[in-house]
Amino acid sequence: MANFQSSPGGQRLSAKTITVTRPSIDLALYGCLDFNGQELGLAFVDAGGSPFAGVTAKQGKLAGDTRTWTVSSSVGGKVRVEARTKAGDSWDWLELVFTGAPAAAGSSADVASVLDAVNTGRITGCGNQIRAVCKQGFFETPQGNITLSKPMFAVLAALSGVARLDLMSMMRYGHGFHGQVQADGSAVCSAMDIQQFGQFPINLIKGENVDNTISGIEALIRALPAGLYAFGLTRPSLHAQGDPMPDKDVFLPVKTRADIYKVGFPVSNPTPKFVNPKAAQIINAALLQSTTVRIDRMFEDGPDHVHLQVLQASN
Repeated sequence: MANFQSSPGGQRLSAKTITVTRPSIDLALYGCLDFNGQELGLAFVDAGGSPFAGVTAKQGKLAGDTRTWTVSSSVGGKVRVEARTKAGDSWDWLELVFTGAPAAAGSSADVASVLDAVNTGRITGCGNQIRAVCKQGFFETPQGNITLSKPMFAVLAALSGVARLDLMSMMRYGHGFHGQVQADGSAVCSAMDIQQFGQFPINLIKGENVDNTISGIEALIRALPAGLYAFGLTRPSLHAQGDPMPDKDVFLPVKTRADIYKVGFPVSNPTPKFVNPKAAQIINAALLQSTTVRIDRMFEDGPDHVHLQVLQASN
């Protein structure tokens, strides 16, 4: 029998209700042939079983017994999508709730502040992504659309209000918290990679630039609004994505590649066991400045940035 799946991904969607925050969604129908070898079609009905106007489907590729479809809607509302035989028998179904293109997720004040920061150079890097989200609610990629989580706007507004924020990367579809894929094929970004904050470049390339990196992370922590965060700390390496340099460690120890992204312990304690005593003293003082800024976890990340994941935040 047939069953609906996400495309890409192959997650089974049969009998589920999926919210679609854009004009269309890509689906796959596994087992798209009936017992006579004839291909199933799609039908769209409302809660009462009547045809649902305003929804269309475009056939995609056929691979084996799986057909891809792009389902589009020109109106909002809930529609039941059924995979039917030519005789009208329903073999599988799911519900789609079309909400239209979302407004930017943050408060109107934060969205305006972030957009102004991009346009005036107080946020550099990822400008096209941020402008797209502020304008239409998402950034379009070949893999799918990416939205920013609401807390990200509060943090971007707060940081850029204190000093210039240089972003190395932010929205990346399917790359962890930079683009967590949702059931409707869209993704949500709740993390940013920062390469400089104010006057402080943040990198430990060749094990150098230690004081600037410590000061940059300290300044970031002190500028954060109330919330809950995770930090991927800078580690020394000869080049981006290179092997660790244990003898140059500043924050959590990294002896092998297996230690990268390993959560530091204790997880929520503001006194992590940093290798460099100066880093421990300065970062601990910053973390203890306010009980409203909490760190969920710390781990070592790349040598050329600090990774900031925003779990909760308010401005």
